[in-house]
Amino acid sequence: IRLMSRPGHQAGPPLGTQYPA
Repeated sequence: IRLMSRPGHQAGPPLGTQYPA
């Protein structure tokens, strides 16, 4: 799975937002 972070957020997935690979 790919974890994408939102702009302005620290490195890492935001509120557990998980995108299927």
